[in-house]
Amino acid sequence: MIRSARRAPSCPTPRRFRGDRGTALTESAFVAPVVLLLIFGILEFGPLFRDYLTLGDAVADGARIGSALGPDTAKIDPTNPASATATADYFIVRAALQSTSSLNVDDLDRIVIFDAGPPSSGAPLDQVPRACKTSTANGVISGRREGSCNIYNPKIALNQLALPNGYRYFDCSQTPGSPACYWNPVTRKNGPTIGDIEYLGVYIKAKVPLMTGIFGDEFTVEQAAIVRLEPGGIK
Repeated sequence: MIRSARRAPSCPTPRRFRGDRGTALTESAFVAPVVLLLIFGILEFGPLFRDYLTLGDAVADGARIGSALGPDTAKIDPTNPASATATADYFIVRAALQSTSSLNVDDLDRIVIFDAGPPSSGAPLDQVPRACKTSTANGVISGRREGSCNIYNPKIALNQLALPNGYRYFDCSQTPGSPACYWNPVTRKNGPTIGDIEYLGVYIKAKVPLMTGIFGDEFTVEQAAIVRLEPGGIK
């Protein structure tokens, strides 16, 4: 005798109430702004963090070259004995601008080379004289040993670097109105005793425009590095 299979009772389809749809819309209204804020934050602050790292590399490169040269001058093209001789500021600014080539030069506000103090005087950014961060002049001279600085306009400096005789702009003896005259590169001390050796700081400030405008029109990025000049003829 063949028995027919008994059909299992079907479960009733749950009914969707009108209130469920309203709840989903309410939840979306709360979550969507947070998600959009995260997306815009990534779009804005991701490139800013990249620029922050770029400026950090730039000040480190410039400070390292300034430390090695000290008060000395060097050939612009070391492979060509007939090439011109330039001061440390020329090489510091050139290295800094080369390291920031991924940034728009119009976004760079200033490059500052300043007479710094030892680590006990504070962090690099804290040691940058206030006037050197804000002054529109070429440089600032302070009564303290640490406080003098050379302020370079990045766009003007870049134009000078491209000129055949542009190296003179970074040499106070050849261009008396040069920004280099406030802390003359050739008078920096790397001796004759250990206690006489000076510290050199490099500071760069950029004002980077923001894309969306949600967090403002622009963001200021600052980086600084300080190194001690390499010893010269020590007694």
